[in-house]
Amino acid sequence: MPNSGFQELTFPRHRIGSDDVLRVTSDRQVIHGLIEVDMTDPLKSIHEYEQRTGDDISVVAFIAHCLGKAIDEDKRIQAFRLGRKLIVHDDVDVNIMIEREAGGGKIVAQHVLRQTNRRGVLEMCREIRESQRNPIEHGRPLRLLELYAAIPAFLRRPLMRLMLRNPHRFKAMGGTTAITSVGMFGQGAGWGFPWFRSP
Repeated sequence: MPNSGFQELTFPRHRIGSDDVLRVTSDRQVIHGLIEVDMTDPLKSIHEYEQRTGDDISVVAFIAHCLGKAIDEDKRIQAFRLGRKLIVHDDVDVNIMIEREAGGGKIVAQHVLRQTNRRGVLEMCREIRESQRNPIEHGRPLRLLELYAAIPAFLRRPLMRLMLRNPHRFKAMGGTTAITSVGMFGQGAGWGFPWFRSP
C-alpha cells in the first residue's frame, strides 16, 4: 500500500484531563477576544534589564503580571457564574502552559501562577523556571494523570463536570483566567482559539 502522507499518533495521556475540561465546560459562557499588542518597547526593556542584572525574565511572567494588574481593576471580568450569583475571587490566578520533562521526554503541562495581581515579575519568573526544571515524574502529578486517564470516559467526564461546578475547586484546579504562548513554534504572530465542543 503506498504511503498516503500521514502518521498515526497516540493522543498523550497527560492531555486527557485538559481535553475533558474543554468538553465538560462547553456550555459555559465564553467570550473570545482578539487583540494585537506592540511588544517592541516591553521586550527592549526586558532585554536591557537582563543585560544589566543578569536575571532571566520570562515574557509569559511579564504578561501574567500585566494581566493580573488589569483584572485587579475590575475583578468581575473573571467572575464565575453559579446560578443567579456571581462568584468573584480576590486573587487573579493565571493558568499558563509550560514545557516540562516527563517520562524521558518533553510534555506541555499546565501551571497556575497564583495571586498575579499581588506579585512581582521576578518572583513569578523564578516560579516558572523552577517548575520547568522539576520533572513531573518526581512527584504525584504524573501518577494522578495516569490514574485519571485509566478511568473510562463515560465516568471520567461526569466526574470532571461535578468537580468543576464548584467555583472554588475550579479556581484551585485551573486558576481564574488563562494565557498561552505559541512563541516557541517560530517567527511571526500567532493566536490560539479554544473551541468548546462536544463530540
